[in-house]
Amino acid sequence: MDEAEFQRLLAAFPIVRRRNYCRVQWKNTKPQSVTSEDATAITALPVLSEYSTFEKALEGYFKTYFRAQEAKEAYRCTKQAIDDFVSSLNIEDINHMCDQLIRDT
Repeated sequence: MDEAEFQRLLAAFPIVRRRNYCRVQWKNTKPQSVTSEDATAITALPVLSEYSTFEKALEGYFKTYFRAQEAKEAYRCTKQAIDDFVSSLNIEDINHMCDQLIRDT
């Protein structure tokens, strides 16, 4: 393959990256101008909402759409199903699910 054919193929097939691909623009950065406040702002974790755990989010969802007694029962059943599922997993299952997530993104 010569240079012209390579350039033609490169133009025909643009680079496609994963959805989670992120590239930092280093071209215009100046390390000496970055202050500690800037670094803290860049690396700060977002504030968690009132539903900071899956259980609280699930409970809040059921409270939104069901009456109190139905919400408690639905939450209890869903939590039991999730606990049963998680307790039945082994390391091979977890690795397989992680591989699928990585390939999908």
